[in-house]
Amino acid sequence: MIYSMTGYGAGSHDAGKFIVETEVKSVNARSCDVRCNFPRELLALENDVRDLVKKQLIRGQISVFLKCSTEVDSLIPFDNLQIKKAVSNLKSLAKSAGLSTDGNLDTLLKFISNGNLVHEKLSAGKLRKSVLMAVKQAIRSNLTSREKEGKQLAADIKKRAKKIAYNINKINKLAPRVVKAYSKRIYNRIELLKKQNGVEFDPVKVITEIGVFSERVDITEEIIRMNAHLTAFNSTLKAGGVVGKRLDFILQEMFRETTTIGNKCANADISARVVDIKEELEKMREQVQNIV
Repeated sequence: MIYSMTGYGAGSHDAGKFIVETEVKSVNARSCDVRCNFPRELLALENDVRDLVKKQLIRGQISVFLKCSTEVDSLIPFDNLQIKKAVSNLKSLAKSAGLSTDGNLDTLLKFISNGNLVHEKLSAGKLRKSVLMAVKQAIRSNLTSREKEGKQLAADIKKRAKKIAYNINKINKLAPRVVKAYSKRIYNRIELLKKQNGVEFDPVKVITEIGVFSERVDITEEIIRMNAHLTAFNSTLKAGGVVGKRLDFILQEMFRETTTIGNKCANADISARVVDIKEELEKMREQVQNIV
């Protein structure tokens, strides 16, 4: 399976009095760079989250966002024991002052609204399990989006690889014409000089010159290496996994061989196909840059 480095995932987990919500966003990068955006109270969990993310997402610049909020249906975001203790203390104080201890819900709500109780604070220790569960869910969601885009990238790259294979085959068939065209020009030139000046040429030297030219423009080795690189590229793509860097390396080698073919063969038809191949290779490299 081919995975893109671009993805998005979200997760959440119910931690009782808090809802833990996470987002995992990723874009392409040379290595695995995890950046965390956590509430100050939960900064102690960053290393645990980084380790978890790196084990599963492997490559990319990955941003992890964490947010904790109180339960929507929690009317009073305070600890029950805290409220009971506060009420008990107030009753004791009223008794000692000789005051009535009678009260009602309005009295309690007024006491709370005046900021006399402290909201329950975030605790890294208590929320660790919930945070990791939410992050795991976000990672799975991120991987799903990566896999979907990876399939699209692989399909596009395969089409371009087929176009390159087609052009290489055409170049291989066109290559012999280069020497034939050169030979024809040489012999035509000789015939013209004979008619104009009566000059005779040593046929051995002529054949030697053609042979030297033939060696200079021979692209047999380059064609063989290009086909080998294409085979390696397709098999690597089919194998899947963490293959982005290897695919990029193979494409660099293919670009080098294509340039050599273009330099050796001064032929318009071959040059046009070399340009087509380079265009496809460049587009493939752009796609491969985003593969894990």
